[in-house]
Amino acid sequence: IPWPIVFKEYFILSHEPLYINSNMPYANIFGHVHGNPAYKDASKQSVCVSAERINYTPVAFEELVAAMK
Repeated sequence: IPWPIVFKEYFILSHEPLYINSNMPYANIFGHVHGNPAYKDASKQSVCVSAERINYTPVAFEELVAAMK
């Protein structure tokens, strides 16, 4: 799917990172950036799930949410 998906009315799931600022009521869960150091693993409103960053292992959604706190 080439476009983002809104999950639970708050999380935007996307292939590439989206622009999300602190005034927006969303959080972005994305991949695509692989090991690029320009992107953090997690922040208050985003988390990267590129395979290289999650050790090629499934991660529970609750763990992703906890990483954004």
